[in-house]
Amino acid sequence: MPHYTAPSSRDAVSDSSPLLSGVSKHPDQPQKAGARHNNAGISAEAILYAVIFLCACSAGLWTIPATRQVEDLVCRQHYGVMKPVDEERCKEDSIQGKVAMIFAIYGSLEAAIAAVAALPWGIAADRVGRKSVFSLAVLGVMLDQLWFLVVCAFPSLLPLNAMWFGSSLLVIGGGNPVVSAVIFSMLTDITTPENRAKKFMAAHLSSMIGNLGSPIVAGWMMDRTGPWPVMWLSLFGFAVVGYTIRLMPETRPASRVSLDTLTDELSVKPSHRMASQLRELSSLMKLPSLVILLVAMLNLFPVTLSTFQFMIIFASRRFQISTSQTGFLSFFYGICVVVVIIAILPSLSKLLLSPKAPRALSFENSNKRDLFLARTSATMLLIGSLCLALSPTLSAFTGGLALLSLGSGWGSYARSLCALYVDSAHRAQLYTIMSLVETVGMISVQPVLAGLFSWGMDLGGFWIGLPYLGCASFCAAALGLLFLVRLPMFEGGHNDV
Repeated sequence: MPHYTAPSSRDAVSDSSPLLSGVSKHPDQPQKAGARHNNAGISAEAILYAVIFLCACSAGLWTIPATRQVEDLVCRQHYGVMKPVDEERCKEDSIQGKVAMIFAIYGSLEAAIAAVAALPWGIAADRVGRKSVFSLAVLGVMLDQLWFLVVCAFPSLLPLNAMWFGSSLLVIGGGNPVVSAVIFSMLTDITTPENRAKKFMAAHLSSMIGNLGSPIVAGWMMDRTGPWPVMWLSLFGFAVVGYTIRLMPETRPASRVSLDTLTDELSVKPSHRMASQLRELSSLMKLPSLVILLVAMLNLFPVTLSTFQFMIIFASRRFQISTSQTGFLSFFYGICVVVVIIAILPSLSKLLLSPKAPRALSFENSNKRDLFLARTSATMLLIGSLCLALSPTLSAFTGGLALLSLGSGWGSYARSLCALYVDSAHRAQLYTIMSLVETVGMISVQPVLAGLFSWGMDLGGFWIGLPYLGCASFCAAALGLLFLVRLPMFEGGHNDV
């Protein structure tokens, strides 16, 4: 367990001051130092949760109006008019299929470019600090959004496909994979192994609370102002995120290198530097169980993706509702996830470590419990996906979302388990790899979901739920992989048990 200390007046918290330290600098004042550091840790956690909340709010505000804006432009092209078309006329299969494919290609390009940029930025976060890299990643996301707005503002000058160029701007900072990796790295830096899954769950809760209200706000605003003010509000939210992260101290691991060392490394030939980085990262991939966890994450990413923008397009077409009305589905799913994270999972987690638990459901430590809960979450994702695929009515679809929410703890458990296999100095790189795994899933899965959606509409009837049948297949594969995972004997260890 790491020992928490607070910096002295000489070591005041700054961009280079870690929140974790393995050695106490003031052994003569352990209680006072510990209290100051605990306060700093709590404050840092609060700032991180606020950043996650703002990111989720901003992303949630963006999705619905951006989808409606593209749908409107595709609809105009379909009917050969320049003025906006009534939304009810835009629900034809050919229009919805094209909208889904535009966003699928857009998302895949964003993911591919972010994947290329994320690895060096993730290493830079370990070397020179998390906050600066995070701010650059947010800047890249904002520039991508700005280009999207430019393309939508001048449809007569710029073709709709020109929005895909904006994905190239994610080379600045590495985009969403780096944002996610840095946040979870900072959270890992300031938490103990015993509390890690709990803190990740709190981070997930912050994200879901942000996702909970933003679709409703977006739908309400769109009905009164149209999509443009909502998208500008989203952009402003990301700007606030970039500023808020500067309010907390740096959490870089203790085994960091100096800027002089980094400068020397940058003078090395790019090919040699990349080879060195790949050798360093390959050392993280020698444990079979860690690789299995990463592959399981890849298989479970489609069901996560299917609850965001794709669900808006799918529900709007299948149940013939307006784009703004789909916000209540996100709201309902968010409510369910909040209940699961606040009430159900904590109670279940406590019960599984309690002597009162049935013998078959009693675990001697939190790591074995987390692995069991990860498997249980994957099972619920499988059942929920099947329900979404087979739902004949909107009410049944919302019931499927409720079942799906019971597996919402999956990501937190997976990240907590993966952290057991590496030391603190390499966690940003680990979380970058995890984000890249999700990115690979995004690159491959989005076109697959869009293709299954178009195919399902062509087949009609039962087969319109084909995309969620695909998600269920991925969940089944992930569940099988999780039963092959073996836990290490100690954190950062190489011996499975």
